Amino acid sequence: MEKRKILVFCYWNGCIKDGPDGPFYQGSIPRMIRVESKTDLPTFLNDLRPVTGFDKAKLQIDLIGRYPSIVQHSLVKYMRLPVVDNSSLETMLEVPSYHPSITNVEFYLEVKPLVSRPLPTNASSSANQASLKHEESTEDRNCGDAAKGSHKKKQLILSSSWLDESELQIGMPFRDKEELDKAVKLYSVRRQREHHAYESSATFECKNGGCGWILKAAETKGTGFKITKYRGPHTCKPADVCSDVLAAELQGLTKAQPSLSVTELNKWVREEFGYTVSGDNMWEVKKKAITSILGDLDKSFSLLPKLMDALSSSNKVVMDWQYSISPDPKEALFHSVFWAFHQSIKGFPHLRPLIIVDTIELSSKHPGKLLVAAGFDAGNRLFPLAFAIVTQERLSTESWRWFFNCIRKKVTQREGLCLITSPDPDIVAALNEPECQWAKHRYVSGFDCYLKKIEKMNPEAKEWLDQLPRQQWVLAYDDDGIRAFQNSSWCYQRIEHTMCYNQTKPDNSFRQQFQVTEGVKVGKKRFFVHLRDGVCACGVWQLCKYPCSHILAVCRKLNIDHLEYVNDYYSKEHSLEVYAADFSPLAGVSDWPEATNFPRLFPPGSRPDVRPMSQ
Repeated sequence: MEKRKILVFCYWNGCIKDGPDGPFYQGSIPRMIRVESKTDLPTFLNDLRPVTGFDKAKLQIDLIGRYPSIVQHSLVKYMRLPVVDNSSLETMLEVPSYHPSITNVEFYLEVKPLVSRPLPTNASSSANQASLKHEESTEDRNCGDAAKGSHKKKQLILSSSWLDESELQIGMPFRDKEELDKAVKLYSVRRQREHHAYESSATFECKNGGCGWILKAAETKGTGFKITKYRGPHTCKPADVCSDVLAAELQGLTKAQPSLSVTELNKWVREEFGYTVSGDNMWEVKKKAITSILGDLDKSFSLLPKLMDALSSSNKVVMDWQYSISPDPKEALFHSVFWAFHQSIKGFPHLRPLIIVDTIELSSKHPGKLLVAAGFDAGNRLFPLAFAIVTQERLSTESWRWFFNCIRKKVTQREGLCLITSPDPDIVAALNEPECQWAKHRYVSGFDCYLKKIEKMNPEAKEWLDQLPRQQWVLAYDDDGIRAFQNSSWCYQRIEHTMCYNQTKPDNSFRQQFQVTEGVKVGKKRFFVHLRDGVCACGVWQLCKYPCSHILAVCRKLNIDHLEYVNDYYSKEHSLEVYAADFSPLAGVSDWPEATNFPRLFPPGSRPDVRPMSQ
């Protein structure tokens, strides 16, 4: 079979789930690469390193393929296929050849740290000498490779095998002073020792005056630096660990598995280095590792325009910025940014006429809030609609007015909307202004006073109500039914528990009005149904926008289709239109284009003398 390029999607930083069609990956956006159809496993793993950024010396990548076990026309069932050798990799890469309907191959990456053997406290001279000879031959090969590709970025030795298990020795070569410093720092961290560094003379001494450990190096022609004097190992007791160097060691592991807890990281350090770090110190180490990967908070503000440009170029995002220009027009103080995806804007007309707004605290060095506006589909699933990041000192009536105006102008112009928020005074003040009267406003906590009254009258009733989902409380006191926020399954449960039978008879006083008698365990209840006005005295039809049991009884009596009284947003066509627009994956940070004609943003309070500006 001739060689050709195969499109491969790789997933990591998530978890494998099992669905009706077999395994799928959750919680990760795939990265795409193209490989030759006859690629062997070692080559394929090497091709993955630049894409994933995983350190080959510290991390092991295990592959699980999503293999189509059944392919019958449009029906495809998948299974997990561990990729452990060239044969299993070839089986996966041949899938598009045997099944033309499948155009790509999916791999799930499981990343595990490589754990070395426990470090010996004192290495014998013979073992050190053997390790030195082995490393010298390795260094020769590395130098040869470097000569062939000198244009490549220089790689620093941080945790090579000869540093993992050996004492430093006289004559050990280093490419430059920076590599020498890294090697000595790593040696000290692995043995929990501290040292003084004298930059001018490339000399290192133990901080403990009673310990005779010392290392001196000198620059040599053509080989960088070599150790010229060494007295070791340490004779002092272990000290605290240098968090900077330990953070550098954990950087690759943290990048591969950001969700690792402090306990899990400490376990890895114990297995790798042979000692334990306190929980507080490990937390500081993890924060430093994350900062080295993602940058600090000040840098994240400056990356916001690049992120928004990258989102806009891949997914057509609408935005609105608020910032203050400093005397230097190339710098600005960030206040807020609003954004909404074109896919969400396109899907919202097919949702219920409802928007719910909430806030999320962004607690950090520069606190703020994330504002979220969302809708609900027919299955009561949240549908993200719009977002905004607002600095804390700017979260006021003015900020809410700006956020609601952005929703109205950039996201939706639908009429008859219901807006549900918390009873925050700033929100209420903004929505009471004339320009924010485009939606009817409701509170999510308006039922609290009723709940207290019920508890006083009947504590058992209150306990029963506490077992109901929160959204049922919101609906229970919405007399005009504009919330449109109810799952129809609750209506069915209500019918199932209370109704024994329905008797229907027309009421002569109104045209198309019917009186429905509902049989219950004790006595009878009568409800009036008016089909033309879409009203039932029970209130369920108005709330759910879906026929209640009384509507069904009337439709059965008149021999008419009850589906014509079901709101359009329950239909299959509308449900499909809600999620019809696809999202494109966001490129890696290194591929983000520079934000043109945009000032560099700084966090609040970091730049004086600014003047407000919005874009």
